[in-house]
Amino acid sequence: MVSSSCAYGGRTGRRIVIPRQRQFNIDYSRAGRLVDQFADHAVIGAYQGAKSREVFMNLLDVDDLLERLGLK
Repeated sequence: MVSSSCAYGGRTGRRIVIPRQRQFNIDYSRAGRLVDQFADHAVIGAYQGAKSREVFMNLLDVDDLLERLGLK
């Protein structure tokens, strides 16, 4: 799930959580943990209140990250 969510964000440059919650039918707390993992690996930016987090990586960067983490 982490790899597909990261790839989605890298491919679209958009918010990651809500589409993933709906597609994989995960709850809010699991989605929050995924967001924390993305921020830890600099896929997305830091929490900014009500604003959407900025997406820092494109699809190629995400692929490289997933290979380094052994998730791909």
